[in-house]
Amino acid sequence: MAYNVEKLTKLKSLKQLAEKINADFATKTELNTLSGKVDGLITAGGEPNVITAIKVNGTAQTIADKAVDLAVPVKLSELTNDSGFPAQRRRERRHQRRYFSERPRGFSEGGCGS
Repeated sequence: MAYNVEKLTKLKSLKQLAEKINADFATKTELNTLSGKVDGLITAGGEPNVITAIKVNGTAQTIADKAVDLAVPVKLSELTNDSGFPAQRRRERRHQRRYFSERPRGFSEGGCGS
């Protein structure tokens, strides 16, 4: 009995495909089991993909349609300078330029008394 080599190759490929499907994909029984577990969680009080609270520095934010809008300043003018730090540094730099940029009398570029 003569075998058609082309048909044998096709059967081999079909067998490999069937083995790959069995290994990589869930069966209908496994999907039904998983669906039952999810339904049980929902019945027990779990809600899928629901945000219950978001706080920023201890203050609760408003949640609308599973979304929270947080205002983030994008300009320097939108920030509040509550410590006065940059203004204080500017005063210090002015003071340093005023009192430390002048050369003491009797000193020149070349050194002492030259």
